[in-house]
Amino acid sequence: MWNLESEWQELVLRASAIFVFLFIVFRIWGKKHFGELTPFDFLLLLIMSEAVQNALIDDDKSVPAGFITVGTLMFLNIILNKLVFHSKTAEKIIEGVPKVLIKNGKLNQKLMHKETITDRELHEALRMQGVMDVDEVFQATLEANGSISVVKKKDEPLMKRLFH
Repeated sequence: MWNLESEWQELVLRASAIFVFLFIVFRIWGKKHFGELTPFDFLLLLIMSEAVQNALIDDDKSVPAGFITVGTLMFLNIILNKLVFHSKTAEKIIEGVPKVLIKNGKLNQKLMHKETITDRELHEALRMQGVMDVDEVFQATLEANGSISVVKKKDEPLMKRLFH
C-alpha cells in the first residue's frame, strides 16, 4: 500500500502524456459539449476516465503512486492556468475564443455546423434567455466555456455604452 511499485518519473510522464492527450481530445470535441453535458456525453466521460485510469498508474495501486499522479495533474493544471492568465495567445489556444452565432438576427449556419449546434439547441438556449425569435437578437455568442450568451436588440444601446 505504501511502497511505490513504479518509478516516480514514469508516473509523472504517464500523467503528463494523458493530460496532453485528453486536452487535445477535448479541444477537438468542441465547446458545445461543455456548455451542458447530455447523458450520452456524461457516459462517454465516465468510460474515458476508466479507459485512461490504467494508463495513468499501470499496476501500481500504491498510495504514493496516486499522490504522484494527482500531484502531477494538479501541477499541470496550475501551470496552464498561470499561462492563460499571463498570455493572451495561450488563452486563445488553451481556452478558445468566443464565436458569434447570430449577428443582427442573422444565423451563422457555417459556424453552427462546425460547432455541431443544431437549430433546436440554439433555440433552446435563446428561450432560456427570454428570446422567442432570432430577429430579437443583436448578438448571440458561443462562449469559450460552451455556453451561449445573448444580447437582445433592445439591449444593444446599453452594451455599446458599456463596452465602446
